[in-house]
Amino acid sequence: MKKRKIVAVVSVLLAVALLLCAIPSVAKYITKKGQQSELTSQNFYFSSNFLKSDEVPTYEIYGNTVNFAVRNYIDSLRINATDINYTVSTDGGTVNISSGSLTGAVPASENITLSYDFAQDELQKEITVSVTGTGDFTQTLKAKFILIKTGSMRYEIKDQADRDYAELYIYTGNTASDVTITWNKAELLIDETNDYIFGNTTLNAEKNSVTVTDIPADTTVRIVFFKKNIAQDYTCGITKSDGTININ
Repeated sequence: MKKRKIVAVVSVLLAVALLLCAIPSVAKYITKKGQQSELTSQNFYFSSNFLKSDEVPTYEIYGNTVNFAVRNYIDSLRINATDINYTVSTDGGTVNISSGSLTGAVPASENITLSYDFAQDELQKEITVSVTGTGDFTQTLKAKFILIKTGSMRYEIKDQADRDYAELYIYTGNTASDVTITWNKAELLIDETNDYIFGNTTLNAEKNSVTVTDIPADTTVRIVFFKKNIAQDYTCGITKSDGTININ
């Protein structure tokens, strides 16, 4: 019995000794792997206040110009270590800068202006802007700008089949405006809780016409119409208005 106990104790001591020898090797391996990861892992900090790299956001801009910035940082702690050279491209309009450089190691930012000259009868223009930055890595930032001509009243209807409501958007120009809206009550019901409709005495008894007065300049008004037939699609692109809108 004593011999067996001695053998068991010796076996345990040998196992512990082998484990103690193995731990430094494992720890050394883990440490080396961690150091290697830190050495090879780098970041490319190239950002913008409007443009993005993981999607193409869309912005509606009233007027024919828009300003945006490109930067070599995300925040005060994440600044690109090396210079970033960049180029700017668009599918319409003009930009004041076609290329530039952001100096590394310090926060740097450049403002870029996109401009577009509307044709006489043109009410809006959709332009996609791309800025490609190069350095240790390459990254492209993008955004889509919908430039909307100002100076006169315009409207559009956003809708789609199988949706139970349509949205009327009214865009006033550079002066306060009145607008009269008519619709087919057999097909549409106006949202009477809307701020511009609730308590409006010009909403007629038939509830198929209303006049909204004194809409401030440079204002967007949204009015919902509930559809009786959701299969209908009342979509209408931006259209110039003389003060009347007929939804049919």
